[in-house]
Amino acid sequence: MLIGVPQFIDVEDKIAGPLTAKQLLWMMGMGATFLVLWFVLEQAAFFVAVGPIAAIFLGFAFYRPYNQTLLTFVMHSISFVFRPKVYVWKREAVTVSAGSAKKVEPKKPTIAHDQQISRADIAGLAGLLDTEGTKSSTGALELIRQHELERDREAKRRSLLGGLSITKKR
Repeated sequence: MLIGVPQFIDVEDKIAGPLTAKQLLWMMGMGATFLVLWFVLEQAAFFVAVGPIAAIFLGFAFYRPYNQTLLTFVMHSISFVFRPKVYVWKREAVTVSAGSAKKVEPKKPTIAHDQQISRADIAGLAGLLDTEGTKSSTGALELIRQHELERDREAKRRSLLGGLSITKKR
């Protein structure tokens, strides 16, 4: 059995000639506003006020920025202005010239390891972090694997000792 699939569901139905229901309501609202202004304002003031009001109503009826109604666009703009913003920090590459760098005494590490970490390993880790993992160096990956193996060995040793915490003196 064939079933017809609805198409063009994002196109509004035409009610009066080429106008949709929303466009027709905006036009009727514009006409009602003009009628009220005709009786409230003098003739010169009425003709001055008609131009901007007609532009506003015609914009709301027919103009569609980014394929949405102007009313929706304005409401989203207002909510964007008053809604709190969330800023996400991303590290940017900063170049430092050789003359501007100050000499800093290296601090002693707080945790001593049996292995020595070279400048190349640190540079590889920094590159891995800066590129968010897209560019990796084999030295940095090897250093991470060694650290994971050391952590796993330590966990096995603790499980074998039954949860006793025995630390090495260094």
